[in-house]
Amino acid sequence: MSRAKDNRAQFLFYELFRDEAAFKAHQESAHFKTYIAGEALPLLAKRERAQYGLL
Repeated sequence: MSRAKDNRAQFLFYELFRDEAAFKAHQESAHFKTYIAGEALPLLAKRERAQYGLL
């Protein structure tokens, strides 16, 4: 997790997954549905999401 230097209310969260299947399994997990989708995301003013590949 990182915080923007010029906006202390802006954070960057990132996660690494082995492959697409691992990413999908994470999103289907009980803890993701409960804590991220159910509690954290509704509190956000804005959410931007991007996927990257390792070089």
